Amino acid sequence: MNKAKYGIIAALTLMLAVCVYTLLFHSDSEAPLLRPSAEEPAVQGPTAAEAPLVSGGVSGGEATGWYIPETEPPREPDAPAHVPEGEVLVSHGDYPTQFALNTSYTIGAVALSKGLDGEDGRQFAYNRRHEVDEQGNLTSPDTYCFIEVTIENQEEETREFLLNSIVLYAVEKGVRKYPFEPRYFDKGINVRSREYFHVFLAGGERQTYRLGMILPDDYLDCYDWQLVICPQGSLELDSTRFLPFTLP
Repeated sequence: MNKAKYGIIAALTLMLAVCVYTLLFHSDSEAPLLRPSAEEPAVQGPTAAEAPLVSGGVSGGEATGWYIPETEPPREPDAPAHVPEGEVLVSHGDYPTQFALNTSYTIGAVALSKGLDGEDGRQFAYNRRHEVDEQGNLTSPDTYCFIEVTIENQEEETREFLLNSIVLYAVEKGVRKYPFEPRYFDKGINVRSREYFHVFLAGGERQTYRLGMILPDDYLDCYDWQLVICPQGSLELDSTRFLPFTLP
């Protein structure tokens, strides 16, 4: 009787040990939820490229604002600036015209400068981290980026366009990380107006605008760049155009 009793206890102990082992040490094939597979990728939080923009509070439109990354590449204040003070670096990239929603977008000259390069600093939407002198020259470790964009309304009716739907992205290993929206355009009248970046083009009208952005100096050489034309305010829509971009 005792032998039978001990045998039952030993069998139960062995079964319990097997159960504990199975729970603690599943193989990959037995625990598909513990490791993402090619068929079922793990659900993760939004990347910087997918995160919503944080409104800057001074510009209008559905796609306004500036994303403020939680982390930035380390700054080196003593390192030489990418753009020497007083100089303007200009490139005339041969970018193909982009077509979306009966509209053409053509990119012209691109310039990097520490100064305003003839533009009106009073119409720039600076934020707290940007520092400028009395002439509008950036004294913080940042650089102006000016981009000429020609927009043609190919419909017969007058239409409204949002210039801040044209966004420059810093790209790392093919992933869009940090967006930089326009903070200025050369035909803007009142930067404090919510309608500042709204323009109207008559049917068949063609206009060239010079957009102004501000980029951190230590981003200029660390990232690739992509210009995104997002006329409907969403990266996911078929109307969005993605253009690999080269800074001067």
